[in-house]
Amino acid sequence: MSPLKSILKKERRKMGDFDKYIESLRKKKYIPRSHQLLSENPRPIEEMEEAVLSEEEELLKQLKDIQEKKKEIQRIKDEREKEELKKKPEVIKFRSFVYGSITFEIEHGNPVAVDIINKHNYVHDKISTVHVDKFDGFVEEINTALPNTKWVNFEPIYQPYWKIARRDKNLILQWNPITNEGGRFKRFQNADNSENVNSIPGILMRTKFYEIPFSEGWRLYLIHPEQSTKLCEWEDGVRAEVEKEFEKRLRVTTIHSAEDSKVDFTFDHSPDFHLRAHQRVALEFSDLVDHRTIVAYGTGTGKTAISIANALRSGAERILFVVPGSVRENWRKHLVNHTGVEPVILAGRTPTEQDLRYLMINHPKFVMINYEILRTKIKVDNTKGDILKSEERYPWVDVINLYRPDYIVVDESHYIRNPTSQQSKALRKLGNKNTKKMAMSGTPIMNRPGELWSVLNWLHPETFPYYETFLNQYGFGRSIGTYEAKKLRSLLETIMIKRTRADISKNLPPVNRIVETFEMSGKARAIYDKILSGIYEEFATYDHMGVGGQIKQYKSILPKINAMIKVCAADKIRHTVTRAIEIADAIEEDKWNGILI
Repeated sequence: MSPLKSILKKERRKMGDFDKYIESLRKKKYIPRSHQLLSENPRPIEEMEEAVLSEEEELLKQLKDIQEKKKEIQRIKDEREKEELKKKPEVIKFRSFVYGSITFEIEHGNPVAVDIINKHNYVHDKISTVHVDKFDGFVEEINTALPNTKWVNFEPIYQPYWKIARRDKNLILQWNPITNEGGRFKRFQNADNSENVNSIPGILMRTKFYEIPFSEGWRLYLIHPEQSTKLCEWEDGVRAEVEKEFEKRLRVTTIHSAEDSKVDFTFDHSPDFHLRAHQRVALEFSDLVDHRTIVAYGTGTGKTAISIANALRSGAERILFVVPGSVRENWRKHLVNHTGVEPVILAGRTPTEQDLRYLMINHPKFVMINYEILRTKIKVDNTKGDILKSEERYPWVDVINLYRPDYIVVDESHYIRNPTSQQSKALRKLGNKNTKKMAMSGTPIMNRPGELWSVLNWLHPETFPYYETFLNQYGFGRSIGTYEAKKLRSLLETIMIKRTRADISKNLPPVNRIVETFEMSGKARAIYDKILSGIYEEFATYDHMGVGGQIKQYKSILPKINAMIKVCAADKIRHTVTRAIEIADAIEEDKWNGILI
């Protein structure tokens, strides 16, 4: 109640009638004594009206002053009340997150908090929502007004929508289970959606995350190169690994089209031998990819010299060559010509104790083994107590791994294209994560993409661990689509360098083709004529009507014609070799470039 009303009420109680009330007002100087009421001192009505209006104006003025004081008092009281409310902590609890809307509950219903929340959304039974894009500003506003506010279970809101981690030999792209269930709210993609999760080859969706082959992890870096943002966070160390792979891809982009390189090597034992331009490019490529590469150069392009030079350039002290048995001698000659060192050639189906001692004690610079003995397998009895257990081992592989080669060269790597073959299984066990490796083949893929997996698994077992995963990424059959072919080329950019003879023909010496005719030897002519006469006899008995099963006899003629071709080829070898020796003897030593037979 206002002070004026309180005064009037008290005064009315004291006065029994209006005259007494007026008299009291005069005494208190509310009405001047000279102003008499009409009953006491009759006056004109106009004067009385003017006096009343003047009195009313005075009272209204006093009332306005009192109301202003009342508002000020109320303001002070409100401020004090707010200060008291600020001291009382409010508790805001997280309830759910649905497509960007955060639902929460205010426990005490603090009026200050309610007022702020009402600016963003309405409050119903102490429950309200705010969009995630406005959440940070909302929190700041609440904390400014109510510094003691407690926020309960809001941790997922502050976590990124995605996390990238390493699990075994794959990358895990995990969505936030609270704010990004199934990756549906915030998709993992770049600004223009030119790169996204669905464009990553070999990606598999699991119950709570995506699984991505490490070989394709650079695509994640392409989308999100930062270590940590609201969109995504990389596990410690993983981003650095993937970034290295990404930068490698950038570096090797130009080397595939390069015609020459500044990287070179000179053999101490044969200083007059110089690597050609395409060979120097292969050396630089191997450097860029950390000496784990496939050199897919065509026949006669100098792959042997590339591998020997690259192994020596790498600083390797123990170098192993795995070659087909048919070219083992040729490899030996090349090693001796270029280095002056005789390689140790491993022989025998299984290693002996002397083989093991020699390798472990002498640590020879060059060791050579052929596929045929490398694949030899034995069973080892690992029975313990009553538990019968046997294991298949490759003894030469075990001995070579004890020798611990620094560098392994595999010639004709398409020999291991079948992942279930024994020589493929054996070779993939050679070396360790620190071993430098080079595979060479003019035809790394003969029929289907899956034939590459064995070599890739040997070169990068951590990147290509599973055959089925590789097939899922790059195709199963003999022919693959344009999309899979594009993915495969992208994959091989940092692993394989390819050149054909046509690509590098200008780097090779001109070929002088010599075509000669010769007379067959007497022995070869006799065999040839005998086969030919047998064919004539069969033709003589051939019944063109097909009566009596003569067609079956006719079919046996084709093998005999093939036999005649083989007789000619065998007899030609002796003449060709003799002619090659004559040509070689006629060439001056400093102009010698070799003879291809």
